[in-house]
Amino acid sequence: MRASQAQKATARQFYLACPDKLEDALSRVKDAGGKVVSEVISIPAGRFAYCLDPDGNSVSLFSY
Repeated sequence: MRASQAQKATARQFYLACPDKLEDALSRVKDAGGKVVSEVISIPAGRFAYCLDPDGNSVSLFSY
């Protein structure tokens, strides 16, 4: 892995269940300085989206 790629690497993916609407949680991510990096993805079990926290750690928010 090149140095430029290593700087972009993040820690493990965290999956967090949202007690509220997924869109509300995604708004809170943005308000807190994070970034939503995917569209909302629908799967049979529910919906989720990938995000980055302000430190660049990858987080997935899930709603069912």
